Amino acid sequence: MTTTDPSPRTSTGPRLRWWPALLGLAVAALSGADLLSGGVVAGSGPAVVLAVPVLVYLVAATSGRRRWSWPTVGLATVVVVGSALLGADPVVGILTVAGAVLVAALVTGRLAPTALPAAGAVGFGAVAASGVVLVPTAGALVVGVGLLGHAAWDVVHHRRGTVVTHSLAEFCAVLDTPARDRPAPRDGRNPGGVKSFRAIVRSSKATEVGAVWTTRPRSGS
Repeated sequence: MTTTDPSPRTSTGPRLRWWPALLGLAVAALSGADLLSGGVVAGSGPAVVLAVPVLVYLVAATSGRRRWSWPTVGLATVVVVGSALLGADPVVGILTVAGAVLVAALVTGRLAPTALPAAGAVGFGAVAASGVVLVPTAGALVVGVGLLGHAAWDVVHHRRGTVVTHSLAEFCAVLDTPARDRPAPRDGRNPGGVKSFRAIVRSSKATEVGAVWTTRPRSGS
């Protein structure tokens, strides 16, 4: 089932046209400067970036309300900060809430009509969880690939105008390209293969941003 937003779309001026992509770049820059991934989400920044849209897509899909996309980002932010303050891993906190949403959708009969978004949420959620349970090298690689996969997922939904708002899909597609890699292990060793993977990820950034910007509709979201 595809979800549509019944609210009318309004046009925006050229100054506001690219705000979701610019916001995504700004958040990615903060993450790369250690202001985000080196702060309350230290040690699991990329996995958190992947876990947040899992919750957002799941809530929007099961509720059938695209307009809930950005409010769910706010909810996810509260969960991230709250988990960190309680000494829990933010990824675990977000995925716990996502699991509760999934169970609620199953109980209320909303899961079957949203099977594809739900399956995507489960898959990407498992990838985000791997960033917590796997050793740093493997976790960084798996989460990095998952972020690129979710960027493509965002582009598809941006083109189709389904599940989440265009602005949220655009924001996520830019942000999902990792701004930095998982920190090195505590014993000081450099995680093998992460450096070369960083080059692969960065080389794809222009492609991901260009794909979103060229497919973004002229009217705002």
